[in-house]
Amino acid sequence: MATSVTTPVPLDSSEIAEGIAVRMISSIADLEEQDREVLKPAIMASLAKTCSLNRAVYSKFSAKWRLSYGFLKDSLLAKWWVDYELDDFGRVTKGGIGGNIGNPEEGAGFRIEGSIDEMPPDKFRRDTKQPIPLPQVVKKPETNQIGLTHSRRGEGKRKDA
Repeated sequence: MATSVTTPVPLDSSEIAEGIAVRMISSIADLEEQDREVLKPAIMASLAKTCSLNRAVYSKFSAKWRLSYGFLKDSLLAKWWVDYELDDFGRVTKGGIGGNIGNPEEGAGFRIEGSIDEMPPDKFRRDTKQPIPLPQVVKKPETNQIGLTHSRRGEGKRKDA
């Protein structure tokens, strides 16, 4: 009898980028909503510039990040850096990428750091308030049907001439 195993869908690179941005922004308690609306897409855009986080999927990942920010005449200034380790089912890619909005050294600056440890894909999605796709169901083959199948001679449709 064939049994099936349910496996979570691996993380898409856009989910990873959005999750990192959400974690970074949520660590700033006093950030106004309009500044969050500017910072999140800027962080996601800079993360998408690395080919490792552009249209790929990963079974797991971890990241460490730094964010410096300040204000000058009510304008948000920010600079960030993310060191990441992406695991593509055993093939590990390490890298780092950053970006900025203006020059945060010009304003009164704050600096925060954080990390994201490896966790199951669906837990990461829940923690960063992203939708969870339906899991994949993988059926294990029956033991008596392992191998190639061949049609027998004479089976199938024959055309009468």
